[in-house]
Amino acid sequence: QSGYGRTGKFFAHQHAGIRPDIITSAKGIANGFPMSAVLMSPEIRPEKGMLGTTFGGNHLACAAAIAVLEI
Repeated sequence: QSGYGRTGKFFAHQHAGIRPDIITSAKGIANGFPMSAVLMSPEIRPEKGMLGTTFGGNHLACAAAIAVLEI
């Protein structure tokens, strides 16, 4: 739980000046709605089936995630 500004920067790794290849985010991304994210460096190219979802396509969760970013 170190993303979305909880440490003073958007992600905690930004305090250390590093650039991770992969960042995962959940919980706070949509304020309790079923949502998560996998952020990957452009050098990593996902193949079909690599990024599966359980709640994919939940429009209400997507709207909640957008609202969290706007706050």
